[in-house]
Amino acid sequence: MQPETKLTRSIRIALVKTGRVRVVPNKIVANAYVKTPKGDFVPVGWCGGPEGSPDLWGFLRGGRVFAIETKTATGRTRDRQKLWHAAARKWGAFVAVARSVEDALEALERAEQGACE
Repeated sequence: MQPETKLTRSIRIALVKTGRVRVVPNKIVANAYVKTPKGDFVPVGWCGGPEGSPDLWGFLRGGRVFAIETKTATGRTRDRQKLWHAAARKWGAFVAVARSVEDALEALERAEQGACE
């Protein structure tokens, strides 16, 4: 298992254990496809596909979208990810980058206080 995959799993478990948020790995949604009226298959998920969307997403108790992009200590956020994050925040979602379980738990606190990142 890759380091970022391990981190994403650890963060997801820690967040769900709080009982204050429900999150799932993005791959559950990003690997789904629908058939268009023209017969083409297109990916579905956040913003129509996986490119740029966060690793974890879900909802806070009040229904607000909560998303976490996980990165290792040396990982960098790609331009497509930055665009997705900004667009989601504009619509009221909470989106943050977490490099540790502690980062993610602090992000949850900020989200519950109304912050956007």
